[in-house]
Amino acid sequence: MTKNRLARGGLVAALAVAGLTVGATPARADETWGFRLTNDGGLISDICVATDRQTVCTGRVPTGHSEVYRVTFSDPASFRCNAKEDFGDNAQTRNFNRGEFKECIWVSRSPSGWIDGKRPDGSTARLS
Repeated sequence: MTKNRLARGGLVAALAVAGLTVGATPARADETWGFRLTNDGGLISDICVATDRQTVCTGRVPTGHSEVYRVTFSDPASFRCNAKEDFGDNAQTRNFNRGEFKECIWVSRSPSGWIDGKRPDGSTARLS
């Protein structure tokens, strides 16, 4: 073994003993941002947003209810929404990035319901 290889091996071993991982990225700090949940459905609904840190729900709210909730997350790509309508449909989104969507909107039209996401520019896209 060469001196350099021996020195590198000793450094890696020393870091491992100290509990440090070579090449690890630092953990992300939690952030809390506002996220709007809106009921544009036909019945009373419960709408939720979930992240890698918490789940926040509206509770049973009537059509037209729209409110901003404080949501804590570590990974901005861990956002997802779901909705459950009294005597009606349920829907759930895939994970999405908070930078892409700032709001989940429960839309219920006969015969089914779905969740739209509102982008920062005001445009919408179907998420479920």
